[in-house]
Amino acid sequence: MMFPRTGWTLLLLVFWTAGALEAPAQEVEIDTVPLASVRFLDREITLDVVSGMAQGLVSCEVGVNLDHVDLVASLDTPLPEGVRLLVRGESGLGPSLGSRELSGREDGRVTLVSSLARGHETGCLLTLTVLVEPGFDVLPLRRTLILSLYDPVAGSWAEARQTLLLGSPGAVASPGRR
Repeated sequence: MMFPRTGWTLLLLVFWTAGALEAPAQEVEIDTVPLASVRFLDREITLDVVSGMAQGLVSCEVGVNLDHVDLVASLDTPLPEGVRLLVRGESGLGPSLGSRELSGREDGRVTLVSSLARGHETGCLLTLTVLVEPGFDVLPLRRTLILSLYDPVAGSWAEARQTLLLGSPGAVASPGRR
């Protein structure tokens, strides 16, 4: 005797449903772990100062699953008088606050992009501009540029460090040169 195909499907559906009704209930708890990451995509940042100015682009990668996190920058040690570093951050995850001066003095932390949205981006760009006053001749300078994902309440979630070399064309800084 042949059963029509729809009859078997209905019969299997009845047996499957009956078995599902007898299964014990299970609770599942899912915890969301805060995650934030930032890293430089360039190995070393070198800006050669010509006629008192240098400019360069730096790529970085940002990932967050938190709300209200800012991308902030700082320097490990202050820049000497006569040298200014301006940094502008651009990200598709949040609004740029424009070009900001980064001196390394006082708190030294400067917000570049505020209120990042949740997501991941490999195309975050920093525009670095160095301005050197006439007569300043203590180049090259070596500093560490620090990028952080910062929450105003919880503090820093992630941090990346990269060597920043400010120099004259052809000049090489020794590791101890400040």
